[in-house]
Amino acid sequence: MSTTLLAMRSYVRNQTLVETDDVSNANLDIMLNAGLNQLSLAWNWPFLQATATLSTVADTQTIAVPADFRKAYLLYETDTRVRLKEVTFEQAISTWGGDPPAGDEARWFYFWNNTFYLIPIPATTESAEYTLFYQKAITELSADGDTPEFVSEFHLLPTQYAIARVWEHEEDFPKATEADTQFREQVEQMARYYQNLTEDSPSIFGDGVRPSLSDRNNMPWLDKAT
Repeated sequence: MSTTLLAMRSYVRNQTLVETDDVSNANLDIMLNAGLNQLSLAWNWPFLQATATLSTVADTQTIAVPADFRKAYLLYETDTRVRLKEVTFEQAISTWGGDPPAGDEARWFYFWNNTFYLIPIPATTESAEYTLFYQKAITELSADGDTPEFVSEFHLLPTQYAIARVWEHEEDFPKATEADTQFREQVEQMARYYQNLTEDSPSIFGDGVRPSLSDRNNMPWLDKAT
């Protein structure tokens, strides 16, 4: 059964006995969404995997990333499925300086200031020239009836993070530490749940290659792309 934002607030208040005069619903929502965001950074969650097509503009090196972009997994040319190699900003500058070459097709890219930079610079305008596999931002909760986008068995997980923040506000630091520990343990449990799902069935974009929880790279098939 899904747990709504309203129910999460009630759970936190029942566990801490904090009143709205002390911690408002708006502040409690901030704590709960902070917990969701911390959770989203812990692993390559299948429910946060997304794709987008990117278009080029002639003689323009940059391509804006999707609004919900958080991390790139793979960028490849849509028609040929040739993978672009990611380089760091430092590598790009040391190799090409401030004047990268132009060309028909990009073969490298780097990420800087929320933007992809392609090398060589595309010479033509092309629609959906590249396909991006990426991790998107988790959807925050705002309305009372909103629920997290992962399996319902773990919907109360963000409440542990919020409970820790409430205890910090109340300056009960041992209880805050205990709640933070429970949060981390439950994130680990959730990761193992999703790991077990992907061990015996294909992932959203993968071919069923077993993930590794220890290195948090649960999509090793990306490393084998063309």
